[in-house]
Amino acid sequence: MYKVLIADDEPWVVYGLERLISWEDHGFQICGTAANGDEAFEKCLALRPDVLISDIRMPGLSGIALLEQLRETIENIEVIFVSGYSSFDYAQKALRLGAADYLVKQVTAKQLAEAVQRLKSKLDEKLRKNIESDFYALIALLDDENKVSISELLTQHKKPINYKYYRMVNFTGKSYIANEHNFIFKTGRDKFSALVGYSSPRDLGIWLKNLHKHQYKAGISGRGTMDSLLFNLFREADIAFYTALMVKKDLFCAYKKKAGEEKVQYIVDTLSALEAALAQNDIPMCHRYLDDLKNVCKNLLLDRTAQIYNALTMIFKQYTENEIYNYRRLASDYAGIDEIFDFFHQCLDVSDSKPTSLFRQIMQYVDAHYTDDLRLTDIAKKFHFAPNYFSTVFKKIAGVPFTKYITDKRMDLAKSMLTSSNLSLQEIVEHVGYNDYFQFNKTFKRETGVAPGQYRKEFSNENTNSTIIS
Repeated sequence: MYKVLIADDEPWVVYGLERLISWEDHGFQICGTAANGDEAFEKCLALRPDVLISDIRMPGLSGIALLEQLRETIENIEVIFVSGYSSFDYAQKALRLGAADYLVKQVTAKQLAEAVQRLKSKLDEKLRKNIESDFYALIALLDDENKVSISELLTQHKKPINYKYYRMVNFTGKSYIANEHNFIFKTGRDKFSALVGYSSPRDLGIWLKNLHKHQYKAGISGRGTMDSLLFNLFREADIAFYTALMVKKDLFCAYKKKAGEEKVQYIVDTLSALEAALAQNDIPMCHRYLDDLKNVCKNLLLDRTAQIYNALTMIFKQYTENEIYNYRRLASDYAGIDEIFDFFHQCLDVSDSKPTSLFRQIMQYVDAHYTDDLRLTDIAKKFHFAPNYFSTVFKKIAGVPFTKYITDKRMDLAKSMLTSSNLSLQEIVEHVGYNDYFQFNKTFKRETGVAPGQYRKEFSNENTNSTIIS
């Protein structure tokens, strides 16, 4: 929510403005009040509100003098003047200094609601532009190779450092929701990552309440401080976010460093028992052990589930491609925990009776839809194959595993678009079929050795130089 400070030397005016509309319903939160211009200036420096609603004539600093002083110290603050004077000169001077609006007392609920809604649209658009202009730099900061602390990040972007604790919150939604610093990364298609500063659990709860009201899925990192590394908080929030999406119990999932540790020995023992049962061809017992592991995974964070998944692919290596999965790839390839374990259940009932002639149709379908949100399990189901059998035969025909085939085609298309189009990186990421920008960035760097922005800069220059020479 955007923070609002109200300043007026008449207490009943302040009281009335606080209660005239439901601020939270409009996306705002009253963070403080002031009885004169000097107090308003000091509180603006301390609280860093997004919006100041001020009387234009007050003891000490007048509203106009207050705005002039704020323009030199707080670059992005928006001001709405409320005054008992309808003088055109006052309004003209206020607007010349960049005031967002000028309302004449007595202000009605409708007038105030319309003014703050106009202002919210302006703040949302400003936030959107800030996010998009910083896209390349911010995505790069989330890489584990960048050891940037919270304090370094805030200092670099000229944000105040006045909170005791920080958490990263990754959430899915259609719109931007301002946090304490208006500091949000757009990290995917309908996915955002917000750095939230707070001094008490109540402050954090107010911001999360707004996410909950919109029914957004969210992953919340552990508690950090100014010295914490940004990447660590992002990774914790991301694991919790994808756990919320995959397990689908509650809207929110909070990361806990030691979550699931009490189950480690049980998991190890169950995996060993499963491997022994498979060696003895005791299929009913294998199914039972898989169900036991599935129930455990429904109460684990997704990074733990990825470890179990990788152990299972080793056990079922005669049926699977045995590729290493992390939590993000697991969420990309499977719709939920049940679907993951359905795959391994089907490994136990594999059949080679399906004709391979169908794969010509499948290859045509994959080549036509590889920029869609394609999962191996969805295509196998569409063409009536068991997923494990489909995976095995696909590799025989295509020469590479299904996931690599899709990745290679997407990377080729991305490289072409980066050097031959003026589309933004966000547009290219979504066009080639990725919902998660960070996943695309990591994959692109792994495949090409450079980040997408650097690739565009280097190879666009080469193409330009080639054109000039020819």
